[in-house]
Formats: sequence, structure tokens, C-alpha cells
Amino acid sequence: MKFTYLILNLFTLLPVMIFSFDRKLRFYKKWKYTFPGILIVGLLFTIWDYYFTLNKIWEFNSAYVLDFRLFLMPVEEYFFFLFTPFACLFIYECLNQYYRPEWMLQLAKPVTLFFLMLSIGIAINNIERTYTLINFSIASLTLGFSFLLLPNKILGQFWLAFLVHLIPFWIVNSVLTSCPVIIYDNNENLNIRIGSIPLEDHVYSLILFLSNLCAYEWFKKEKP
Repeated sequence: MKFTYLILNLFTLLPVMIFSFDRKLRFYKKWKYTFPGILIVGLLFTIWDYYFTLNKIWEFNSAYVLDFRLFLMPVEEYFFFLFTPFACLFIYECLNQYYRPEWMLQLAKPVTLFFLMLSIGIAINNIERTYTLINFSIASLTLGFSFLLLPNKILGQFWLAFLVHLIPFWIVNSVLTSCPVIIYDNNENLNIRIGSIPLEDHVYSLILFLSNLCAYEWFKKEKP
């Protein structure tokens, strides 16, 4: 069905739009901080996706996307870069409002350092696999930047939010990768899958979430 990818995007967006008006959370008042970063990060991811699509590292199945394409990519992919980080930041703010465990403050830096070292190692050992190399290299840069500059209270809440976000991530990406809406060249990745989802997609989502969070927190700060 050609509306599959569009429906998945709407599935991501609509609950966030509805619950943004929760009286305690009031996420709608923070939209002004979300969209500048989403647009900036989305532009970078669009370039990344265009390069991968151009080089057939992945491709979009025309049976499950609309016919309109821009720079080889279906319009739904651009919606993805808007709606998915918006939903991720909503999860982050929900946890900030309703659940802030102290133990995450202690784990924030060690967990980040562990995944930073792991990402560097995987990137170095997979130079011949484009998706793996680029994904884990950018993850290394993003995690390194976050390790050095983000305070524990933000980094700890990120990891907690990332774990929670895996639930909708697995639901949406299971559909994307099992139909499949997105077809991967497995010569360019580790061909390790969780269900039908490539391992690299989890790291891709981490980069998208964390980079948008960094932008979001920066825009929230009062500027001189």
C-alpha cells in the first residue's frame, strides 16, 4: 500500500500533538525550541540520506511510498526527519517532568563513554561497509561531543529517554524493514538484525535523537 510510510509518520506524530497539551507537561510551549534544531539537523540527515540513496546503500520500495520524490527520496522521508525527533524530544520532556531517577546521573558518563569506545572500534573494523562506517563514525563524534559538553542531568535523561523510545522505534521500524519500505544493500552493513531491523538503524536513531537534543537544549538557553 502506497500510504504505508505516510501512515507510520502520522502514527509517530499524532500522539505527540495530542499529549503536548497536557496541563502539567505543556510541551506545546517548548515547540519554539524544538523546530529550529529539527530543521538544522534534518538538513544534515537529508544530505546523508541523499548520498546513501544515490549510491544505492538503501532504496525506497515504490509499492509502499507515494510517487512524489525530491532528490531521489519520497516526501515521507522528509516527514520522518521532522516528526521522529519531535516525538523523541517529547519523550525526553515527559521523563523530565514525571521521572528523574538519581541513578541515571551516575551512569550517564560511563554509559556514554562505553558506547563511544564501542562505536570507534566498530567503525575502525568496518571501513569497507559504508553504512556501518559512516553510522558509527558519526555516532562517535556525537557521543564524544555529548560526553564533553552535556551535563550529567541531561545526558542521564537522554539515555533513559532513548531506552523508552526503543518501544515505538521497534514498532515503526519493524514495519519499515519487514514490508520492506526500505531495502538495504547488506554488503554495506553488518547484516546483524534485531527482528527485521538492522543494528545500524538503532545507532542511526541514537544520532538523530541525541543531535536534536543537543540543539534543543542549546536553543532553550537564554542567549546574551
